[in-house]
Amino acid sequence: MKGIEEDLHRKKVMSRELEEMREQINDNKKLIIETDENIKAVTTEIDKINQLYDETKVAIRTEIDLVLTEVRDRFSSFIDLATNGEVSGDLSPDFIPILNGRTIFYPEFASQFERTIMDYAFRIALLSVFAEKTKTSPSLVIETPDEVTDESYISYIAKAILNFSSNLSIIITTFNTEIMKQLLSKYKPRDRKKRLLNLVSKGTLTQRKFYQIPLSEYLSERS
Repeated sequence: MKGIEEDLHRKKVMSRELEEMREQINDNKKLIIETDENIKAVTTEIDKINQLYDETKVAIRTEIDLVLTEVRDRFSSFIDLATNGEVSGDLSPDFIPILNGRTIFYPEFASQFERTIMDYAFRIALLSVFAEKTKTSPSLVIETPDEVTDESYISYIAKAILNFSSNLSIIITTFNTEIMKQLLSKYKPRDRKKRLLNLVSKGTLTQRKFYQIPLSEYLSERS
C-alpha cells in the first residue's frame, strides 16, 4: 500500500508539473504571437517611415531643382538686360558660367566687364530667390559698378539691378551721376535724399566742385 501511495503521489506531482508546463507553453505561444504581431507592426511602421523618407527626399530634391532653376533663369535674364541683349549668359548644372557659348572655367577666360556682370547677376539672382523663399530682405553691397563698365551700358546695368532686386536692400557706391539717376528715378526728389548718402563732402575741393552741382540739381524739389 505504501508503494502504491508513493506512486500515486509521484503521479500527482508529475500531473501538476505537466500542467504547469502546458500553461508555460501556452503562455509562450501567446508571447510568440504577440511578438510576431509587434514585429509586423514595427515592420509596417518602418516601411511607412522609409516611404516617407523617400518621398521627402524626392520633394526636397524637386524643391532644390526648382530653386536652382530659378537662380539660373534670373542669372541669364540679368545678363541679358544688363548688356542690352548682346551677351547671353547661363549656368551649367554644376553652376559653371557660360557666356555666348563659352564656358568660363577660370576668371581669365572672361573680360573684366564680363566678370563684373556675372558677379552681379549671380549674387542678385541668388539673394532675390532666397528672399522670396524666406520672406526676408537680404542686404547686398555693390561697389562702384561704373569703374569697370563701359559708359554705354550704365543705364542697362541700373535697369537690371532695379528689375531683379525689389526684395533686396542694396547699397551701391558710385561716382557716376547717370547710374545714380537711373537707380533713384522712381522716387520723388524729397525721397531721393533719404536713399542717398552724399560722400562728395568727404572728397577733395576739386571733387566737391565737380560733383556737387549736378547732385544738388538732381536732388532739388524742381527736378
